[in-house]
Amino acid sequence: MTANTPRIFIRLKACAYVLSIVVIFDCLNAEPTKSQPNRQNVNIDVTSLCQLVEQMRVVSLKYHYDPDTAPARELHPYAVGFTPSRNTLLFGLQVDGYSKSAESNSVKGWRSFRADKIKSVLALDSTFTAVRPELPGRKIISAYACRNKLAR
Repeated sequence: MTANTPRIFIRLKACAYVLSIVVIFDCLNAEPTKSQPNRQNVNIDVTSLCQLVEQMRVVSLKYHYDPDTAPARELHPYAVGFTPSRNTLLFGLQVDGYSKSAESNSVKGWRSFRADKIKSVLALDSTFTAVRPELPGRKIISAYACRNKLAR
């Protein structure tokens, strides 16, 4: 800079220099962003739930009595069926998340959820490898809309 350069330009250049250092420092110390798995909202109807069973898609769901702060349940859906009183049920293996019945035991277990009491279902990108379900978990299904080949 020459002696004729107005002081304002000198100050602007100094501010720009300081600002660039702050931005670089902030970027170096930033926490890496964690990518969220792709989640797709699912209608809670027989057709949509059966698509999840057929695709063996892992789902995340919230049930009617789950606290808002509780982690969502992670479920491997195996069947959609009906109770004798014609309530629609989603049957599957819960592998993670909240469970009122398993507060003192393992969360993992075979569960049935009434479709009209499910608050939300999100289909995750991942799929699961099917295992043969334990019989007691599916006794309350009197008729099936769809089911995994191992749930027969």
